[in-house]
Amino acid sequence: IGSGSGHNDVVSDGKLINIDFHLEAPLNLSIKGLQLSDTLDINLNQVDLSQVEKGTLNLIAKNGFPIDARIIMSLLDEHGISKYILLDGNQIIKAAPINSNGKVDQKLQSIIRIPIDQKVIEQLTTYKHIKIDAIFDTKPTSSNVKLYSTYDIDFILTGDFIYRIK
Repeated sequence: IGSGSGHNDVVSDGKLINIDFHLEAPLNLSIKGLQLSDTLDINLNQVDLSQVEKGTLNLIAKNGFPIDARIIMSLLDEHGISKYILLDGNQIIKAAPINSNGKVDQKLQSIIRIPIDQKVIEQLTTYKHIKIDAIFDTKPTSSNVKLYSTYDIDFILTGDFIYRIK
């Protein structure tokens, strides 16, 4: 047995043995107040917005992560200084619920409404940059959650406006 037998304790018929296994290695973490930011260029001067009286932009998020996201959106001048706040961080994309197996199996939809009036339109055409901050918190709070590669989030931006026709 073992090396004492000159390795004569091994049985082989010359065929390979196939072994399949499933490895689950999700990211396991808890987040409170993680902030990610991005700045985008905007140019609405090519669009005639002069006849828009008022309306609403709707940011529809279908969240497949067990993470809340508070959203801040601000317009920046050419020096990167915030000049106008569109969303102040009180608007939340809600976390998807976790099932009894510790996984998200259904996305949760949140709608963030951004009121648009003549003042906002003037700001949107004046400033050329928009900064978006997202502050993330895992749910349930103070608990570790697992993040799987199958999780995702879908965004749709729609508008509902009153447009004056001359």
